[in-house]
Amino acid sequence: MRVLSTIRDWLYGPVLPTEYEALTVDAEAVAQQRARITRVQEAWEVYAKGGRSPLRTSPGTPDDNTIVNFCRVIVDKSADFLFGKSIEFDVVGEHEAEEEWLDEVWRANQREILLHDMAVNGAVTGDVFLRVVQDPEWEYPRLINIDPGTIYALWDPDDIERVMEYRIEWVGVDPERGKSVSRRQTITRDNGTWTITDWVAYDRDTDWRMMGQEVWPYAWCPVFKAKNLPAPNEFYGTPDLTEDIIHMNDRVNFIASNTTKIIRHHAHPKTWGRGFTSREVDMAPDTVTIIHNTDGTLQNLEMHSDLQSSLNWYKYLVGGLHTIARVPEVATGRVESLGQLSGVALEILYGPIVDKTRTKRNLYGRMLNQMNQCLLEMHGVSGRRCDIRWSDPWPVDDLTQAQIGIMHHSLGVSLHTIQDILGFDYEREERLSETETPSGPVDTASNNGITDTTVTRMADIRPSRMARKTFTGTKGE
Repeated sequence: MRVLSTIRDWLYGPVLPTEYEALTVDAEAVAQQRARITRVQEAWEVYAKGGRSPLRTSPGTPDDNTIVNFCRVIVDKSADFLFGKSIEFDVVGEHEAEEEWLDEVWRANQREILLHDMAVNGAVTGDVFLRVVQDPEWEYPRLINIDPGTIYALWDPDDIERVMEYRIEWVGVDPERGKSVSRRQTITRDNGTWTITDWVAYDRDTDWRMMGQEVWPYAWCPVFKAKNLPAPNEFYGTPDLTEDIIHMNDRVNFIASNTTKIIRHHAHPKTWGRGFTSREVDMAPDTVTIIHNTDGTLQNLEMHSDLQSSLNWYKYLVGGLHTIARVPEVATGRVESLGQLSGVALEILYGPIVDKTRTKRNLYGRMLNQMNQCLLEMHGVSGRRCDIRWSDPWPVDDLTQAQIGIMHHSLGVSLHTIQDILGFDYEREERLSETETPSGPVDTASNNGITDTTVTRMADIRPSRMARKTFTGTKGE
């Protein structure tokens, strides 16, 4: 060992203690990255298949494994609450031309599909990475949703928010050689600019060859990142599919599989007898069974339990799973034994997933606003502040909301305020109302001072969301 150390020192120079520390830190970073990639791969496996099979099976034997994929339900419902309803990107102030251009960018990149894919990526892996690409074949900038399992970051040790480099790695097939090829792209901070470098390694070669390099023409990084849910003191965020949720889903599958096995074995009574041979009894369904031996006995072996305890435990675990995931069962469409619900009851039932969605909107919204500002800079407009108008995720009773609007109007609240609370454009509604013809005479006595025109106008309001200020804390510009 001493000889090898001497040869190494002669070739490369002595390794200083700080270099030893750097090697240790680098090894820890690699180990952490591998652990993260493994966790991400396992999470995608659970999302796709619903978890591991709890019962062992042998070839040729019945498979009683019953997989109930609540993990997919949790992820999809969280994504629906986040981006299921339409959102609007605004440029603060009177900048209609910039807003129209921004809408065209998102329309060209299939906004609804892109946002939903982002939400699923974040819920499964814990993070979202969105990249802006200048493609000469595209009229507008391309927005690429990066697989979080293929990208990792190197950040400033003194500032976890200051990314020094992004590395994107994936494996493909070289069409010319017909062999596997590993690709890497690094996006590195370099004195106020970002340098994009492409690398390639063929087959099992560990040496990366540089294929090209360019300097990003803007001061901001072309990769934008957001946490799915907070993770204090960590660079990467928290997924919806945490280990405890995955474990709970496995327990649910275990109970369901065992119950399925019990039913398979004992669903049908098993007939048994004694005191006679099988030749002495005809068991055909269309015959009368007669035992000629006076000492003979014929009975059915039946299950004396209806599995109620197992079913209760299954329901308990399912309820616990939805509780820790903050996705109430009512949000997934289960309304068993709920009956007619008031607005307060709905707020209580939907509270956990709405609170989680509010947190996600703060994280995703910050990234999207920053990216929209950078997109406008690519369009030649700098210094614009962008905002998002979120749709309200609460379930709304249209009739109740219309009645509340009429009640507020009777108390002196203006139609402008009411329509703004309900998410409508008052000026547009006024223009549309002027083109309509009243269907009958005005009757002020039967509506507590509200004219038929007012009632008709309020009835035409179809509130698809409640006040934005009650959910986001602010009103859209």
